[in-house]
Amino acid sequence: NPKVLFKAGFLNKIIKLNSIIALKLGKSKFNLTLGIKRGIYDFQPYFDDIDNLLEKYPNFLYVANIRDPLKRFISCFNMFSDEDQPFRTKQRADVGKSVKSGIENFDFFIESSLEEPNHHFWPYSNLINKIKDVNNKLIINCDEISKNWNLIKSRLNLPNISSNAPTVYINKSKSNIKKSDLSKVQIEKIENIYKDDLKTYQSIISKSW
Repeated sequence: NPKVLFKAGFLNKIIKLNSIIALKLGKSKFNLTLGIKRGIYDFQPYFDDIDNLLEKYPNFLYVANIRDPLKRFISCFNMFSDEDQPFRTKQRADVGKSVKSGIENFDFFIESSLEEPNHHFWPYSNLINKIKDVNNKLIINCDEISKNWNLIKSRLNLPNISSNAPTVYINKSKSNIKKSDLSKVQIEKIENIYKDDLKTYQSIISKSW
């Protein structure tokens, strides 16, 4: 899911460009409603409009961690259909869209995602393009996030904090559907849903953005 990190003065923050924004705020003259602290850096989720941040904090360093839209969607299926992740399966059940693992359930997942309120499914192109003209930004390919983590920490002036978290991402979902398991029709359906995201992703990866 699509992270933005930013820093300015007394403020240290991270935005997750899966459409959820995470912040770590020091002193701030603005009253922002934030969620609970999480992770070793105590970042807090912020679900409001990014325009609000662009207006109030124009000097943030905006770091976008973007992911291939197709890989992202397949990852969502593996996560939300994994019976070993009760929190995720409950999120789907709460909106009447429970899904079981197995490729035979993938078509239902595609169709039901069109009405899915969870931020993991939100398109990210609009959010990403809003920081296109921001001078102080850093765009990271999700596939290279581990390699670029030291660069991100340096740009954000984040301290070194010991953690048991793996340095390389490991997919722990019980479900393990891959792109090669999908039909051409299924791939085309997903790419059509996220066509703007795909265009944005490809332009950034090709460095034409």
